[in-house]
Amino acid sequence: MKNIVLLHGKCIDLQIPNNVMVTDIKGDRLLLKKLIEKPATIYRINETNCFTCVEKFLPELEKMAQKSDVIILGTYSDPRNLFLALKNYVSKKIKIYNIEKNSLAGTKIEGVDIPYIFDIDPELKSSNFFIPQKEIPELSSYYQMNHY
Repeated sequence: MKNIVLLHGKCIDLQIPNNVMVTDIKGDRLLLKKLIEKPATIYRINETNCFTCVEKFLPELEKMAQKSDVIILGTYSDPRNLFLALKNYVSKKIKIYNIEKNSLAGTKIEGVDIPYIFDIDPELKSSNFFIPQKEIPELSSYYQMNHY
């Protein structure tokens, strides 16, 4: 299992531009870089993802939030729908922001249109990518247990 998780994490490179803006639950636009003051874990979703796929990893995300900062970055045409969709699934420990559709365009992983998770540092460098598989929940548990 370790080789599968490592394979996912080492094959993907995503450099997030310093000027990427996100929207919070109040509708305020914020610079993503200012929100990442220390290393954090990002769960990347969008409204075209299968919601069963999205929600399947949320319990593992809650466990991760006990050890580190966790942020959900979603892309929804109406940001309110993102917050409504997740409000009964995640605790207040997990921050949720909407990111515009084309903010990460041109990256291979964004073109796949599936939920994924990765670590990010204050310089917006990403690492440790993982694509949760609802059919193999053991992989998600393994990633969560061996994270940080």
